[in-house]
Amino acid sequence: MDVHLVERTMQALRSAGFEVSVVVDDAPRPVEVVERDRSERAQARAQAMEAKAQRREATAEQAWARHERAVAQLPPGGEPVKVGHHSEGRHRRALERSWSSLGSAVHASNEAQEAQRRAEVAAHTDAVRSAPLTVARRIERLEADRGRVARALAEATAPARVERLSAQLDELVEQLDYWGSIRRQQLEDGQAPGFGPADVEVGARVRRGASQWLTVLRVNSKTVTVAPRFEGFPNARVPYFEIQQVIPAEEVRRAEASAQ
Repeated sequence: MDVHLVERTMQALRSAGFEVSVVVDDAPRPVEVVERDRSERAQARAQAMEAKAQRREATAEQAWARHERAVAQLPPGGEPVKVGHHSEGRHRRALERSWSSLGSAVHASNEAQEAQRRAEVAAHTDAVRSAPLTVARRIERLEADRGRVARALAEATAPARVERLSAQLDELVEQLDYWGSIRRQQLEDGQAPGFGPADVEVGARVRRGASQWLTVLRVNSKTVTVAPRFEGFPNARVPYFEIQQVIPAEEVRRAEASAQ
């Protein structure tokens, strides 16, 4: 909420002779309500963009139909303009209409394609927000924020700061509860693999993303340390929630032995 805008508006109304009282409810809304509203807005926007794309497509089809009619008015066989002939004016006007309608049709088609692209992006955005990997990364960030705010709260002494940090911590806990339940449901439904330290061993190969296979050098509590893909680069850490597939170390050794 823009507090300064509210205050300016209140002062302006009072200066105009109105009696004004302001009641501010700054309590955060429940996370599920916020997410539901966000999803509904995203869906409404996607539907509006899809409707716009359909209108643009219809406009493009009409433009191409006009161009075809204009081309049909030209003499058959690509006959050149007969300079000085009584048909010269009509022929030149038909050529001009043909070129003009072609430009309009191409422009309309480009606009239809762009509108369709925007509609697809709008439809995809809401799905991405709840994608398993996105949810896992959001939980990781929220946990880091919760730890930071909790440490700041433990050191705070000023009442106003304690109150503000306490409110932030409560909000973070609520968000973690909400997204944690989403994550657990995704794991139960098989939408996410849910690997952990017990599923990986040194020497195993793990797949990160669609096709990035990495060799495990060390198993940690929240990540695995993997060898670099290219020589000269440092080792990297991969969170368990980013691992999509695991090949046990024994299978890796057998495959390497058979390849020799």
